[in-house]
Amino acid sequence: MIPIFGPIAGLIIIFTSGKERNYDELYRIVNGTTNDDYDIRSVSGEFLSAEEVFLLNDAADRRKTMLELLKQDTSPYMDVLKLASENDDVDTAHYATASLMQIQTEYQKDLRFLSAVASRPDATLGDHKRYAEMLSHYLDDRLLEESLLRKQRLLLHNELELLMDKYDCHDYDKEYIENLIMLENYSAATEFCDKLLSGKEPPEEIYFLRIRLYILQRDHRELYRFAKALLESGETFSPTLHKELTYWTEDTAAAQ
Repeated sequence: MIPIFGPIAGLIIIFTSGKERNYDELYRIVNGTTNDDYDIRSVSGEFLSAEEVFLLNDAADRRKTMLELLKQDTSPYMDVLKLASENDDVDTAHYATASLMQIQTEYQKDLRFLSAVASRPDATLGDHKRYAEMLSHYLDDRLLEESLLRKQRLLLHNELELLMDKYDCHDYDKEYIENLIMLENYSAATEFCDKLLSGKEPPEEIYFLRIRLYILQRDHRELYRFAKALLESGETFSPTLHKELTYWTEDTAAAQ
Protein backbone atom coordinates (compact mmCIF):
# COMPACT_ATOMS: atom_id res chain seq x y z
CA MET A 1 0.00 0.00 0.00
CA ILE A 2 2.88 2.34 0.79
CA PRO A 3 5.95 0.94 -0.97
CA ILE A 4 8.19 3.78 0.14
CA PHE A 5 7.47 3.09 3.81
CA GLY A 6 10.04 0.33 4.17
CA PRO A 7 13.12 2.48 3.48
CA ILE A 8 11.67 5.31 5.55
CA ALA A 9 11.03 3.00 8.51
CA GLY A 10 14.62 1.83 8.34
CA LEU A 11 15.86 5.40 8.24
CA ILE A 12 13.78 6.25 11.31
CA ILE A 13 15.85 3.72 13.24
CA ILE A 14 19.02 5.50 12.19
CA PHE A 15 17.56 8.86 13.22
CA THR A 16 16.51 7.74 16.69
CA SER A 17 19.95 6.33 17.41
CA GLY A 18 21.26 9.87 17.66
CA LYS A 19 23.04 10.25 14.32
CA GLU A 20 22.95 13.58 12.52
CA ARG A 21 19.89 13.96 10.34
CA ASN A 22 20.79 14.95 6.78
CA TYR A 23 17.32 15.47 5.35
CA ASP A 24 18.48 16.71 1.95
CA GLU A 25 20.47 13.52 1.44
CA LEU A 26 17.55 11.44 2.73
CA TYR A 27 15.22 13.09 0.27
CA ARG A 28 17.55 12.36 -2.64
CA ILE A 29 17.98 8.71 -1.62
CA VAL A 30 14.29 7.95 -1.15
CA ASN A 31 12.66 10.17 -3.74
CA GLY A 32 15.40 10.27 -6.39
CA THR A 33 15.28 14.06 -6.62
CA THR A 34 16.08 17.16 -4.59
CA ASN A 35 14.30 18.89 -1.74
CA ASP A 36 14.10 22.28 -3.49
CA ASP A 37 10.97 24.36 -2.92
CA TYR A 38 9.28 21.66 -0.88
CA ASP A 39 6.43 22.76 1.37
CA ILE A 40 4.65 20.96 4.22
CA ARG A 41 1.42 20.63 2.28
CA SER A 42 -0.44 18.21 0.09
CA VAL A 43 -1.27 19.00 -3.54
CA SER A 44 -4.46 20.73 -2.38
CA GLY A 45 -2.44 23.08 -0.17
CA GLU A 46 -3.82 21.70 3.08
CA PHE A 47 -1.62 20.71 6.01
CA LEU A 48 -1.83 16.98 6.73
CA SER A 49 -1.84 14.95 9.93
CA ALA A 50 0.16 11.74 10.30
CA GLU A 51 -2.98 9.65 9.82
CA GLU A 52 -3.95 11.50 6.64
CA VAL A 53 -0.66 10.53 5.02
CA PHE A 54 -2.05 7.03 4.59
CA LEU A 55 -5.05 8.35 2.70
CA LEU A 56 -3.06 10.13 0.00
CA ASN A 57 -3.62 8.83 -3.52
CA ASP A 58 -0.69 10.58 -5.17
CA ALA A 59 2.48 8.55 -4.56
CA ALA A 60 4.89 11.47 -5.03
CA ASP A 61 2.90 13.71 -2.72
CA ARG A 62 2.69 10.91 -0.16
CA ARG A 63 6.47 10.46 -0.22
CA LYS A 64 7.03 14.17 0.26
CA THR A 65 4.62 14.35 3.18
CA MET A 66 6.10 11.28 4.85
CA LEU A 67 9.57 12.79 4.57
CA GLU A 68 8.34 16.06 6.04
CA LEU A 69 6.95 14.19 9.03
CA LEU A 70 10.44 12.84 9.67
CA LYS A 71 11.64 16.39 10.25
CA GLN A 72 9.37 16.84 13.25
CA ASP A 73 9.95 15.66 16.82
CA THR A 74 9.69 11.99 17.76
CA SER A 75 5.98 11.81 18.62
CA PRO A 76 4.47 12.42 15.17
CA TYR A 77 6.33 9.64 13.42
CA MET A 78 5.84 7.34 16.38
CA ASP A 79 2.14 7.75 15.67
CA VAL A 80 2.79 7.02 12.00
CA LEU A 81 4.69 3.85 12.86
CA LYS A 82 1.97 2.65 15.21
CA LEU A 83 -0.68 3.30 12.60
CA ALA A 84 1.42 1.57 9.96
CA SER A 85 2.01 -1.46 12.18
CA GLU A 86 -1.72 -2.18 11.91
CA ASN A 87 -1.85 -1.56 8.16
CA ASP A 88 -3.43 -4.15 5.85
CA ASP A 89 -0.33 -4.14 3.68
CA VAL A 90 1.97 -6.89 5.03
CA ASP A 91 5.24 -5.17 4.13
CA THR A 92 4.15 -1.86 5.63
CA ALA A 93 3.07 -3.52 8.89
CA HIS A 94 6.30 -5.57 9.03
CA TYR A 95 8.63 -2.60 8.56
CA ALA A 96 6.70 -0.48 11.05
CA THR A 97 6.64 -3.19 13.73
CA ALA A 98 10.35 -3.89 13.25
CA SER A 99 11.10 -0.17 13.56
CA LEU A 100 9.09 0.16 16.76
CA MET A 101 10.85 -2.84 18.27
CA GLN A 102 14.26 -1.42 17.35
CA ILE A 103 13.43 1.98 18.82
CA GLN A 104 12.20 0.35 22.03
CA THR A 105 15.37 -1.76 22.25
CA GLU A 106 17.51 1.37 21.90
CA TYR A 107 15.51 3.13 24.62
CA GLN A 108 15.90 0.18 26.99
CA LYS A 109 19.64 -0.03 26.36
CA ASP A 110 20.08 3.70 27.01
CA LEU A 111 17.92 3.55 30.14
CA ARG A 112 19.92 0.65 31.59
CA PHE A 113 23.13 2.59 31.07
CA LEU A 114 21.79 5.87 32.50
CA SER A 115 20.23 4.04 35.46
CA ALA A 116 23.58 2.42 36.25
CA VAL A 117 25.35 5.78 36.06
CA ALA A 118 22.73 7.47 38.27
CA SER A 119 23.05 4.63 40.82
CA ARG A 120 26.76 5.15 41.41
CA PRO A 121 27.85 6.73 44.73
CA ASP A 122 29.55 9.56 42.83
CA ALA A 123 26.54 10.27 40.56
CA THR A 124 26.05 13.96 39.86
CA LEU A 125 22.98 16.14 39.42
CA GLY A 126 23.55 15.95 35.67
CA ASP A 127 23.54 12.14 35.77
CA HIS A 128 20.16 12.07 37.49
CA LYS A 129 18.71 14.71 35.16
CA ARG A 130 19.78 12.77 32.08
CA TYR A 131 18.18 9.60 33.45
CA ALA A 132 14.94 11.41 34.33
CA GLU A 133 14.77 13.07 30.93
CA MET A 134 15.29 9.77 29.12
CA LEU A 135 12.53 8.15 31.17
CA SER A 136 10.26 11.07 30.33
CA HIS A 137 11.00 10.80 26.59
CA TYR A 138 10.37 7.07 26.69
CA LEU A 139 6.97 7.61 28.27
CA ASP A 140 6.10 10.46 25.90
CA ASP A 141 6.67 8.22 22.88
CA ARG A 142 3.95 5.85 24.18
CA LEU A 143 5.79 2.68 23.23
CA LEU A 144 4.90 0.75 26.38
CA GLU A 145 2.05 -1.63 27.00
CA GLU A 146 -0.16 -0.91 29.99
CA SER A 147 1.51 -3.59 32.13
CA LEU A 148 4.91 -1.85 31.89
CA LEU A 149 3.70 1.72 31.73
CA ARG A 150 2.98 2.12 35.44
CA LYS A 151 6.35 0.63 36.38
CA GLN A 152 8.18 3.19 34.24
CA ARG A 153 6.06 6.03 35.60
CA LEU A 154 6.95 4.97 39.15
CA LEU A 155 10.65 4.98 38.20
CA LEU A 156 10.25 8.50 36.83
CA HIS A 157 8.37 9.57 39.97
CA ASN A 158 11.17 8.30 42.22
CA GLU A 159 13.86 9.96 40.13
CA LEU A 160 12.07 13.31 40.09
CA GLU A 161 11.56 13.13 43.85
CA LEU A 162 15.26 12.41 44.30
CA LEU A 163 16.13 15.47 42.23
CA MET A 164 13.95 17.63 44.47
CA ASP A 165 14.93 16.10 47.81
CA LYS A 166 18.66 15.60 47.28
CA TYR A 167 19.52 18.46 44.94
CA ASP A 168 16.64 20.90 45.51
CA CYS A 169 16.15 20.79 41.74
CA HIS A 170 12.76 22.05 40.62
CA ASP A 171 13.36 22.10 36.87
CA TYR A 172 10.80 19.33 36.44
CA ASP A 173 7.95 20.44 38.70
CA LYS A 174 5.48 20.40 35.81
CA GLU A 175 6.60 16.91 34.72
CA TYR A 176 6.34 15.71 38.34
CA ILE A 177 2.73 16.85 38.61
CA GLU A 178 1.78 15.47 35.19
CA ASN A 179 3.31 12.12 36.07
CA LEU A 180 1.34 12.00 39.33
CA ILE A 181 -1.80 12.72 37.33
CA MET A 182 -1.01 9.87 34.94
CA LEU A 183 -0.52 7.64 38.00
CA GLU A 184 -3.97 8.86 39.13
CA ASN A 185 -2.49 10.08 42.40
CA TYR A 186 -4.60 13.21 42.36
CA SER A 187 -4.25 13.97 46.07
CA ALA A 188 -0.42 14.11 45.88
CA ALA A 189 -0.58 16.15 42.66
CA THR A 190 -3.03 18.58 44.27
CA GLU A 191 -0.88 18.94 47.38
CA PHE A 192 2.22 19.68 45.33
CA CYS A 193 0.35 22.13 43.08
CA ASP A 194 -0.98 24.04 46.08
CA LYS A 195 2.51 24.17 47.58
CA LEU A 196 3.89 25.72 44.39
CA LEU A 197 0.97 28.14 44.07
CA SER A 198 1.55 29.39 47.61
CA GLY A 199 5.11 30.32 46.69
CA LYS A 200 6.42 33.47 45.07
CA GLU A 201 5.44 33.98 41.42
CA PRO A 202 4.50 30.41 40.46
CA PRO A 203 4.65 29.60 36.73
CA GLU A 204 1.31 29.96 34.97
CA GLU A 205 1.48 26.35 33.81
CA ILE A 206 0.92 25.33 37.45
CA TYR A 207 -2.39 27.23 37.49
CA PHE A 208 -3.49 25.30 34.41
CA LEU A 209 -2.51 22.01 36.07
CA ARG A 210 -4.50 22.99 39.19
CA ILE A 211 -7.54 23.66 37.01
CA ARG A 212 -7.02 20.29 35.35
CA LEU A 213 -6.96 18.58 38.75
CA TYR A 214 -10.23 20.23 39.78
CA ILE A 215 -11.80 18.92 36.56
CA LEU A 216 -10.39 15.41 36.97
CA GLN A 217 -11.77 15.29 40.51
CA ARG A 218 -15.11 16.70 39.29
CA ASP A 219 -14.88 19.48 41.84
CA HIS A 220 -16.46 22.25 39.78
CA ARG A 221 -17.65 24.21 42.78
CA GLU A 222 -14.11 24.55 44.17
CA LEU A 223 -12.84 25.33 40.67
CA TYR A 224 -15.34 28.19 40.47
CA ARG A 225 -14.14 29.54 43.82
CA PHE A 226 -10.48 29.12 42.80
CA ALA A 227 -10.96 30.99 39.53
CA LYS A 228 -13.07 33.74 41.12
CA ALA A 229 -10.54 34.34 43.91
CA LEU A 230 -7.68 34.63 41.42
CA LEU A 231 -9.57 37.12 39.23
CA GLU A 232 -10.45 39.20 42.28
CA SER A 233 -6.89 39.10 43.65
CA GLY A 234 -5.68 41.90 41.41
CA GLU A 235 -2.84 39.75 40.03
CA THR A 236 -1.89 40.12 36.39
CA PHE A 237 -2.28 37.00 34.25
CA SER A 238 -1.64 36.24 30.61
CA PRO A 239 -4.64 36.66 28.27
CA THR A 240 -4.84 32.86 27.90
CA LEU A 241 -5.00 32.18 31.64
CA HIS A 242 -7.33 35.13 32.23
CA LYS A 243 -9.71 33.74 29.59
CA GLU A 244 -9.59 30.28 31.22
CA LEU A 245 -10.31 31.68 34.69
CA THR A 246 -13.14 33.83 33.34
CA TYR A 247 -14.69 30.80 31.65
CA TRP A 248 -14.90 28.93 34.94
CA THR A 249 -16.35 31.87 36.85
CA GLU A 250 -19.11 31.99 34.23
CA ASP A 251 -19.94 28.35 34.92
CA THR A 252 -23.24 29.06 36.66
CA ALA A 253 -23.80 25.40 37.58
CA ALA A 254 -20.57 25.36 39.57
CA ALA A 255 -21.51 28.56 41.37
CA GLN A 256 -24.58 26.98 42.97
